[in-house]
Amino acid sequence: MPTIAELSGVAADAIAVEDGTTAVTWAALEERSNRFGNGVEALGASPGRHVAICVSNRSEFVEAVIGVWRAGCSYTPLKTGWTESEVGNVLDDAQTTVVVTDRDGARDAARSRGVPVIDLERPGAGGAGYEAWLSAQPAAPLPDDRCGYKLPYTSGTTGRPKGVVMRGSGTTPFAAGWAGIAKWAELLSLPGDGTHLFLSRLFNGAPQTFGFGALARGATLRILPRWDAAVALAELGRPDVTSTIAVPTMFRQWLALPDVDRSTTPAPALRTMLHGGEPCPIPLKESVADWFGDVLVEYYGFTEGGMCAVGPGE
Repeated sequence: MPTIAELSGVAADAIAVEDGTTAVTWAALEERSNRFGNGVEALGASPGRHVAICVSNRSEFVEAVIGVWRAGCSYTPLKTGWTESEVGNVLDDAQTTVVVTDRDGARDAARSRGVPVIDLERPGAGGAGYEAWLSAQPAAPLPDDRCGYKLPYTSGTTGRPKGVVMRGSGTTPFAAGWAGIAKWAELLSLPGDGTHLFLSRLFNGAPQTFGFGALARGATLRILPRWDAAVALAELGRPDVTSTIAVPTMFRQWLALPDVDRSTTPAPALRTMLHGGEPCPIPLKESVADWFGDVLVEYYGFTEGGMCAVGPGE
């Protein structure tokens, strides 16, 4: 099976993911995701079984998702602020076999159910920390016919969250799925070069899918640990940042920042700022376009299984 660097057409020694603390090359992401996939399988997450990923904004989230995906499992990124009870509802419903986390709610929910935990910050049952556990797993590539997939859950506004199994889930091998999310990114004008700046929480559905799509196209994924309007604006000004995803609430906070010069663009290298998630009033969109330039691409209806997209020239 080709490596993920080969699938994305990038050099193995280039940076794939960085989070302000750690920078991971494509070669390291290849090895670490294979080790992760072999490791979850050894814990009982055989192909088709479910893995819950409740992890804050850090590079390990990416290697966990790719590793579980390559192992052929279904996986659900969970909200990191969920309580033990809220996480437990999903673990019960999905018959989760392994939990990956750095959050107390998920730790407690897994422990009370006897579900194995891959803890990113605390020693596991054998006394080893995450890095020691990962390095002890085989680095052998996983079979290329494994068909992992994301199992999203609804927000629970009308009751408990419900798992949504899309038609065709579990039928697409990893390499084809990786090419598929790269195509999503291409259709949304997310470049495959430079850096994609990840502003929101990694568990957020559309930003995660499209951010991983930019990664699959070959861009570096730079993850901010938390949302801060001033910090995010400064990060967008870095000369390698070519794309990002935002929501109108972020636009409002940027526009409300004091002592900001809006006579020139704050992000000279930015080519695409994808936005959605909530309605964007025309005056707000015009204000952002006047400031950032012709970079806005709006999507609508992604959760429903398809979407509309409108670029700056439309």
